[in-house]
Amino acid sequence: MNPSHSFGRSLRIGVSGIAPALHKQFSLLNIAVEDFKPGEHYDLIISSGITSHTHADGQVGETTGLEAAPPMKPGHTPEPGEEAQIISLGHLQTGILDAVRAGTPLLAIPQTDTLSDGVAKELAAAGAFTYNGAVGDFRAPWMGNWYFVREHALFAGLPQNQALGGFYQCKGRPSNGLLIDQAPNGAPIEVIVGYSRDHDRNVGAGTFTTHVGKGKLLFHRCPDFHPVLQQRFLANALRWLTT
Repeated sequence: MNPSHSFGRSLRIGVSGIAPALHKQFSLLNIAVEDFKPGEHYDLIISSGITSHTHADGQVGETTGLEAAPPMKPGHTPEPGEEAQIISLGHLQTGILDAVRAGTPLLAIPQTDTLSDGVAKELAAAGAFTYNGAVGDFRAPWMGNWYFVREHALFAGLPQNQALGGFYQCKGRPSNGLLIDQAPNGAPIEVIVGYSRDHDRNVGAGTFTTHVGKGKLLFHRCPDFHPVLQQRFLANALRWLTT
C-alpha cells in the first residue's frame, strides 16, 4: 500500500541489510520499501548493516561466557560438536554514505552488538561522531541493565522521561549502548535513549541523532520493544526523518 496514507505524501524508501522481521514491521505500517540501489534518489534509507557474512548474534565488549563462539583460527580442526562460525561486523552497503552526505536521511537500526559495532565504526570514520566501543551487556542476569528515555518526538505517544520498564518489554540480554561523543568539527549529537548496567559507571547511547554531511542520521541500537510500541516508534522515526 502507498505510504502517503500515513505521511501525507508518497515516500520512496530504500532498505539495505535489514532482517525479515523489520520488513514485516514496515508492512504492518503500510509502508512500502524497496531494495537500495546506489545512485537512485530516496526520501529515506534504512539499514541494519546485515550482509551475507554477518553473524547477527555476536557480542562486543566484556565477555560473559554466553556470547557466540569466536571464529576458528586458520588451520584449526574443529573438535566433535564444535562448529566454525563467521562473525563479521555490520556493514553499510556501498553508496549509502554518499547518499546521506548529499542529504538523504538514514535510519541506522543495527540491533545487535556485531551489527552495531560495524555500522558505528563506519559512521565514525565518516565523521558522524567519535566511537569508543560499547558499554557491554548485563554480565549476569541478576545484575541487570536498563535503558532510559527523555521526551522527544521520536517517542511521541509513548512513555517518556523514565526507564524503559514493563510497557516497553525491551529484552536485557541483547541490549547495549554506544560510547560516543561529538566528532571534531562534527554536528552536535542528541541522545534520546541512554543505556547503563549494574556495576558500571559508563552511560552509553541507545538511540541518538546527528548529521552526516547534509543528511539526518538516526541511530537506534535498542532491541525491539513490545510490538505495539515498536510500531509507534518506527512510525515516529520515519515521520521525524522525512519532515
